[in-house]
Amino acid sequence: MVQSPVQDAAAQENERLRFSTIAATMADHMTQIVEISLRIPSLRIRRDRNDPPQTISNSDVRFSKQLELEAIPKPGEVLPMTDSSGRSFDCEVIRGDWHHEKNMFVVACRYAQRSISPADYQALINSADWKMKPLL
Repeated sequence: MVQSPVQDAAAQENERLRFSTIAATMADHMTQIVEISLRIPSLRIRRDRNDPPQTISNSDVRFSKQLELEAIPKPGEVLPMTDSSGRSFDCEVIRGDWHHEKNMFVVACRYAQRSISPADYQALINSADWKMKPLL
């Protein structure tokens, strides 16, 4: 059966609307893998009671982890995180950028608390799912 140009245009429009509705529905339920790049505060550790405290500067390292998220978080959002031992902590989103080399979004975050305890620091360093990366 031959369709008139008006019928053909209407069929194309119906098909376009159907696919855009499907795409919008899929986008609502799709997750994305993002990399979290976490900055943690420096800390002072006393190795022995008689020793002076040692400062561990973390300004030149980031901890990274890949997560599956429903949406790219916005700056200012607070994300709940855990390490592999089950300790939980919050981090605040600073920014999110697309990295072509990694083919994913990298979300820069900072540790939400002003300081990190030595125990939490050790748990993060020993965590199997967080990787320490030096900044170049």
